[in-house]
Amino acid sequence: WPVVQELAKNPNVSVHFSGQYAFTGDAYPYLDLQPIGDSLVNAFGPDRLLWGSDWPWIKTNPSYEACFALVDHHFPGLSTYERDLIRGGNAARIFRL
Repeated sequence: WPVVQELAKNPNVSVHFSGQYAFTGDAYPYLDLQPIGDSLVNAFGPDRLLWGSDWPWIKTNPSYEACFALVDHHFPGLSTYERDLIRGGNAARIFRL
């Protein structure tokens, strides 16, 4: 984790938020990973955090829609605009989509 925090000091570095199902010990919505999500959004801010679906692995379990909703479960204190940045706005900006 110290390496990630060091990387966050660079304004041109963003971080990918995905794969929770592979790292959790809990059932969906994987709330045991909440401290990691909190740390990432605190270090990078919502404008440098990118959500990823891990398609096709999540196609049926828990489902694309459920993974998409993880941003709401893990970042309820962020505004709708900030959650939308994480769910695709940041990727569109960074990759010029």
